Amino acid sequence: MPCNQLSEKLEAYLDGELTLSDERLVESHIESCHRCSETLSQYRLLQKVIQENTSVATPRRLKQSVKKQLKQLSDETPVPASTWLHWLSFSGGASALLAVTAWFMFSTSLVTTTQFDVESQILSAHVGSLMVDHLTDIESTDKHTVKPWFNGRLNFSPPVHKLGIKELSLLGGRLEYINNQPASSVVYKKRGHIINVFVYRANNDEVKEFKSLSRYSYNMVKWQKAGLHYWVVSDLNSKELNEFSALYAK
Repeated sequence: MPCNQLSEKLEAYLDGELTLSDERLVESHIESCHRCSETLSQYRLLQKVIQENTSVATPRRLKQSVKKQLKQLSDETPVPASTWLHWLSFSGGASALLAVTAWFMFSTSLVTTTQFDVESQILSAHVGSLMVDHLTDIESTDKHTVKPWFNGRLNFSPPVHKLGIKELSLLGGRLEYINNQPASSVVYKKRGHIINVFVYRANNDEVKEFKSLSRYSYNMVKWQKAGLHYWVVSDLNSKELNEFSALYAK
């Protein structure tokens, strides 16, 4: 089953409406296609958010992207909601549908940014970076290129490490806005799993030990050191993410 055919069956698969043969075809494709597997993970995350009525902060960049998409939609012939998944191209359709839904929740006051704690903002920033396909502002595997890029853009210098972990690669970095202040994200990839390392200033120099969390399909590790807060987020398994975080914090 090619990717474009999967996109037409994804909603029905999640709702348990496929025949047994089609369900097996979808599952077989997902096992061999990381891109489609990631798309399915995003849909499942969105389902949980809606079912549990849990608010997830909408990233500023995501809102801007969705507003642009909605403006384009308003200039075209309206499309029935029931056909949106088929109408959107698979190259950006799944992400666009998730983004439109998240923005709709925001605009109808189901999501209110003033209510979010830092944990929600961090998770939202991670998911948003995957949705809008904007992982990096500076793309480089060289830490000596990524680290200097943040100079002058932040009032602190975020650590950028190579770490030497097998199958781990540095992708680059980008700017974020966390807890009402500028923040950095250093981006890594391990076996297809994206790892965002968020860093922003703390109010004191207190040292806080590692704390691991699991939210939806994502694992998170946080700590505080030398006046900086650190959050690491990924769908990588918790054992490997904890090992990554321990090395990063050294």
